[in-house]
Amino acid sequence: MSSDGDIADRPCYSHLWSQKYSDMTICCDTNKYHVHRVVVCNQSPFFAAALDKQFKEATAAEVVLEEDDPELVRLMIAHFYGAKDPTEIDIMRTGGSEEEPSNETEKDTAPPITTERSYQALLNARLYAMGDKYGIEGLKTHSKTEFDNWATDLDVVECIDEFPAIIDEVFGSTPNNDRGLRDIVVPLIAKNAEIALKNQELCDVLLLLPELQMEILRRVVESKADLSKRLIATTRASRKEGVEYKKYVERVDTSMTELETAFLDLGKKTAELSREVRKGSKRASNYVWSTLDRHLMSLP
Repeated sequence: MSSDGDIADRPCYSHLWSQKYSDMTICCDTNKYHVHRVVVCNQSPFFAAALDKQFKEATAAEVVLEEDDPELVRLMIAHFYGAKDPTEIDIMRTGGSEEEPSNETEKDTAPPITTERSYQALLNARLYAMGDKYGIEGLKTHSKTEFDNWATDLDVVECIDEFPAIIDEVFGSTPNNDRGLRDIVVPLIAKNAEIALKNQELCDVLLLLPELQMEILRRVVESKADLSKRLIATTRASRKEGVEYKKYVERVDTSMTELETAFLDLGKKTAELSREVRKGSKRASNYVWSTLDRHLMSLP
């Protein structure tokens, strides 16, 4: 049972318990859901237009959905009322089986899906398509969020065999200009292209979807181009750093050469000074000895 605070966040939820005021019927298969125009028509222009037409023709406020899966219709109505558990809307249903509708039929008729999370992804893809079909933006947004959560946490290697059914649903059930789920699927495959292209069933699906092939190819090329740009930028930066380093080394070499030359010049000057000193010492010594000799010769 939902709390009062929880119900306050879902204003349409309270209508579930006021069947006395239901004024519209949605029929699918043998099920009839006695719903409220104020709830349904405010969220779906399709149903609003259908009832407006019926009102002009003075017919009953009943909409029959002949082509839709009964379980998807049940989940759509649960969304209208903000019911977190689809069984909560069964109070509105008459006809059909007294037992709770099961997902087993849907699972049996769907392409093979082996994990519960992947089945939920397929289910959300179908609900997204239903939201698009009937103009229920809230249902599309919710389904897209759930689908994106699946893609974010996905183990590609483990679930690759389940990709074909999901991709087929995403690209086969909505118009080409609807990017909602496509913009989640395309980068996911492009990022894991090497793994994906080893799966023959997935390749078979891709062959039937040329627009998907082109998008994946474009993403892969863009990814490689971006990597190439980064490598080129890194190489240029390295070259620039290499040139700067070379200039630094050349400056150091020049300084060392200048220092070495200065030392050689100093050495030459020191040697010259030393020679001059030695010459001076010899002259001084000769002077002393000649003076001494003259002095000795003058002695009696």
